[in-house]
Amino acid sequence: MKNLKNDQKSVSFIIPLHNEEGIFVAQIVRLNKIIKKLELKNYEIILIENGSTDVTYKLAKKTSLIDKNIILIKSSVPHYGQAIKKGLEKAINEIIIQLDLDLIDYKFIKKATNSADDFDILVGSKFLGKVDDRSVFRKILSYGLKATIKTLFNYYGTDTHGIKAYRSEKIEKMIDKLPVTKHMFDTSIIIEAENTGLQVVETPVNVKEIRPSRFPSTRRVFEAIFDIFVLFKFKFSNLYRIKLKFPIPFI
Repeated sequence: MKNLKNDQKSVSFIIPLHNEEGIFVAQIVRLNKIIKKLELKNYEIILIENGSTDVTYKLAKKTSLIDKNIILIKSSVPHYGQAIKKGLEKAINEIIIQLDLDLIDYKFIKKATNSADDFDILVGSKFLGKVDDRSVFRKILSYGLKATIKTLFNYYGTDTHGIKAYRSEKIEKMIDKLPVTKHMFDTSIIIEAENTGLQVVETPVNVKEIRPSRFPSTRRVFEAIFDIFVLFKFKFSNLYRIKLKFPIPFI
């Protein structure tokens, strides 16, 4: 990762993709409309396709050949955390905006690009937004994760999992030392940022479910629990230098 001149409109968008064929074209069109509306001149869109079993990669490849601002990275395994890390490492601009394809929020992107001096990391919080029409089960999972993160890591904010914007020079050294968990890598960035005194700011985002989760809910719960154990071990072994009796392998 390297930085260009301090221009708050110099932006890298990173978007992990996994089985997104149903919404891919419409959402990329939506993002390009937002970029045009905000008059972003110096930008790149980094798509990280990871382990899709549909035609997502073909759609992304075709789009990247047409649009010179789109960079495509391919990984053979479905791994959200690894995809995020690859995107962060590839990004070259001062502001890095991490988006989920089903949540491309105009107000969030506008704030991230126009108010970049006001944060080191900007987190789009579902819990501060006025609209959340996700399924009841997904809401319960989100509230459970929120409570767990707050209890185990004493996190003062309301959300760690979702869309974010980073000042690249603030996180580029950090991401190399964090464990690359499957679902919680970006959460670990937020926790570490708070621990090291970076300015983490939240802003409301509204959530409208335009496609169901691509992963079986039960499997995702167990993977998330394991990820949390990994982060918990990292917290004590690296931040507080307390060795655990039961070493937990990093993913």
